[in-house]
Amino acid sequence: MRQYRKDRLPRDEATNTDEPLLAFGRRSLVHFALSSDEVRMTTKLEGAKTRFLPFNRGIPDGKGGAGAGNPADKKRGHATAYLWHEVLSRSTFLDILGKFIAVEVKESTNLKTGKKTLTPALLFPRYHQLDAVTALLSTTLKEGVGKTYLVQHSAGSGKSNTIGWLAHRLSTLFDTKNQKLITSVIVITDRRVLDQQLQDTIKQFEATPGVVVKIDENSSQLAEALAGEAKIVVTTLQKFPFILGKVGAMKGRTFAVIIDEAHSSQSGKSAVKLREALTSEGFKAEAAALGVDDSGDAEEQEISSEELIAKLVAARKRPPNVSYYAFTATPKAKTLELFGRKGPDGLPVPFHVYSMRQAIEEGFILDVLKGYVTYDLAFKLEQAGADMEVKSGKARAKIFRFVHLHPTSIGQKIAVIVRSGLTQLDRDCRIVSG
Repeated sequence: MRQYRKDRLPRDEATNTDEPLLAFGRRSLVHFALSSDEVRMTTKLEGAKTRFLPFNRGIPDGKGGAGAGNPADKKRGHATAYLWHEVLSRSTFLDILGKFIAVEVKESTNLKTGKKTLTPALLFPRYHQLDAVTALLSTTLKEGVGKTYLVQHSAGSGKSNTIGWLAHRLSTLFDTKNQKLITSVIVITDRRVLDQQLQDTIKQFEATPGVVVKIDENSSQLAEALAGEAKIVVTTLQKFPFILGKVGAMKGRTFAVIIDEAHSSQSGKSAVKLREALTSEGFKAEAAALGVDDSGDAEEQEISSEELIAKLVAARKRPPNVSYYAFTATPKAKTLELFGRKGPDGLPVPFHVYSMRQAIEEGFILDVLKGYVTYDLAFKLEQAGADMEVKSGKARAKIFRFVHLHPTSIGQKIAVIVRSGLTQLDRDCRIVSG
């Protein structure tokens, strides 16, 4: 990596011309730097600013996850032998070249001038992305439609790109008899307003205009897209029950439903509205399964998207013409039960894992536990007026909500965070100066 940053400059300063093998967008797609233990890659050389991403398999921790690096390979020698034996093999690299590599254009705005700049970047899959998509496709071909797959990829895994690659590959997947396996791919995101990043990511892999259809209006728009055999449909969690009702009835067609990041919290009020919409559309079983308290306190309740999806899927018999691909960073027990696969001990496990530990050790997310400090909460409440009898559970929740959001409590927490940050900054400065 040091050689690439210092001695392999993409532009010859003496002649002010590009080096064809090193300049971005000329003759090289990716640059690998490797030792006998690790592999790093970059698609753009920028001298000292060159950023290398890890391209490692991860060392299994014996608990279903992995840490950074590569396990020993006794059969083939070095731990990095997989790079040339697998990744750089003719079939795999041609697959990457034709179906993974893409140009991503990022837009940035100069805050002073307001001028917008478009910067191209070449996307090359990280190892876990390549491995996950390849394994999902091969298993889908082997097992056929109607199965479930749980992909446990931590934050920092590049999940949007993985979903984009998977959606496009599933939409063009053919079996050994040259028959198309999936009629339509439906991508579900858990936000009421479509996740712009996910939508843009899926669109950027679109080779033919019109392949990706965005559903952001009503159920009629969704029904029209499915009836028109749209290849890839991107829609929100609120449309998920209607999708379940539609696709199961389309016996002559097959579907892949990709569920994105099923764990963020939503208000109980939004779940109540979803239940009301389901009832009006005739989805009584799904509406009953939600079981959300529709009292006046519903807005203060929280229910995760993961719980909503689990309840909706469990309420309806799983149609044989639909495969589910659920992506989440921290699956709950019910999600594992619905989408996981039976492990050696008989308990459900994810189909593919890129663990939080590996993401932390590879530098993509911070280890919050390193800066974790317990802070005892003490509070005193004064009451004006007569005592009144209330439900203890709801009263306790409101009291804690009041205390947690009180300016004094927030101010004290901020002070602790700032102090911790300054202490860490002081340590980092001493290390650098040392």
